[in-house]
Amino acid sequence: MSISPFTRTVSICSLLLATGCASIVSGGPKTIPITSVPDDAVCEIVDVRSGASILKTRTPYTATLSNDAGFFRNARYRVKISKDGFIPREVPLEAGVNGWYFGNIIFGGLLGILIVDPATGAMWKIHQDSVAVQLYPDSAEGRKAMEENFKEEQTRAARDAEPKIRMGI
Repeated sequence: MSISPFTRTVSICSLLLATGCASIVSGGPKTIPITSVPDDAVCEIVDVRSGASILKTRTPYTATLSNDAGFFRNARYRVKISKDGFIPREVPLEAGVNGWYFGNIIFGGLLGILIVDPATGAMWKIHQDSVAVQLYPDSAEGRKAMEENFKEEQTRAARDAEPKIRMGI
């Protein structure tokens, strides 16, 4: 059986139009568990670009968030967690480029890079897997404990970012 050049061309074009590496491998919204200590805190998720409140609930909660905010625009959120008698906290959530998006160089071509993945939002991915917040009492002791914990986290992050020298024999 012989395939006509027209049929072959239409088939190839159809395949090219339907490809987008990130869309195929890891498209779709992100599910993020949100917890606080203590539980039962008010949780509000705000779209940073529009300033609109997307959701208001209580912790613990599992939110499903879009990775994109439109064609070639990543999603940017702020998770606000508060409870009476405690210092409120805010955690930023921002989608970065999805690593699978670069698979279009090999598999999806220009259509995947310029049209499919940007249109479906799959070129973006929220890389953070969860939001876990420790709330501190709204008192002098609570503020001091929060500041000490923040300094410890910064020291730990700086230490983890330092290049490791491996000694081998």
